[in-house]
Amino acid sequence: MTLGSAFSRIYVERAACDHRLTGQILDRMSGLPVVEIDDYQELFSRPRQSFSAQKRMPSVILAVKEGRFLYAGSERINSWQQQTVHYNDLIRNCIYDCEYCFLQGLHASAHAVINVNVEDYIAEARRTASASGKLFLSISYLTDLLGFESIVPFTRRWIEVARETPQLELEIRTKSDNYPALRDLVPSPNVFFVWSLAPERVARAVEHGTAGFRNRLFAARSALDQGFRLRLCFDPVLVGSGWEDEYRTCVAETFRRLPAERIELVSVGGLRMNADQLARIGKDNPSRSQIFRPAVRRAGMVGYPPQVEEALREVLGTALRSHLPEERILFLSGDSLSVSADSGPS
Repeated sequence: MTLGSAFSRIYVERAACDHRLTGQILDRMSGLPVVEIDDYQELFSRPRQSFSAQKRMPSVILAVKEGRFLYAGSERINSWQQQTVHYNDLIRNCIYDCEYCFLQGLHASAHAVINVNVEDYIAEARRTASASGKLFLSISYLTDLLGFESIVPFTRRWIEVARETPQLELEIRTKSDNYPALRDLVPSPNVFFVWSLAPERVARAVEHGTAGFRNRLFAARSALDQGFRLRLCFDPVLVGSGWEDEYRTCVAETFRRLPAERIELVSVGGLRMNADQLARIGKDNPSRSQIFRPAVRRAGMVGYPPQVEEALREVLGTALRSHLPEERILFLSGDSLSVSADSGPS
């Protein structure tokens, strides 16, 4: 998917009009109507919007963020059991449209907000990393940053920052195959990519616009061959007719194309979401909430029943243990997730 075909128009905050990145983005998305606005919130946060209706042809909003540039995350985004994980909101919302995505329940609007003052985010990350001695930062929590790289080189910029900031450990999670945009970069030891993987049928059926399963593997192999660290996640695993064989085949194909000894960690998790977010999705787009069946509510979360999670762990665990030692496989469960939402604006 190209960004030109994914969006209908561009709104630009007056504060962002003269920013260098604004000009670059407008050049790369030339041909789209451009509308000047006072404040992105007048579009993004207005009441009675339909996320699902907007997602059919969303707009891009170029803004200048003020206030906080770094947020502490809960266990919800802690796939690797780090002591503390942080994220930022450099871009809100995604070029892709995964039917299970929590963003549909988090944000009132499907428009993509791109905050062009990236250097303010970088300065805050550097200050925090220096003060604490270590900062683990996920830069793709509220979007797929690599998917936007062809119009705004945020992934590239953060890798360069990490190379100069050894206290910063950077996670770049993606379902994109846009890795060629970074092929000229020298890897940094404190940067790792995470490719989210799903069987081809699942990717095509519910992860709309994403790269296909094999294309993600090709991109991951390119990053690995270039010298970047690599982790993988099968999360969320979707259960349904024939899911066991689909995921066994998916794991086998993954390690046919990727050398297991160079994969640092693999995380596995079943479908799960904050109950309030899922309720908002169900109200706006009832068909999307059906993907969570069978599901139960536990401690503010909606996820698979224990017996389904157990089956999931057995099937994926057995498949993965034929390639990896137990200590490099991490299982995530709805029971292990924090009840509270991640700190940060919605």
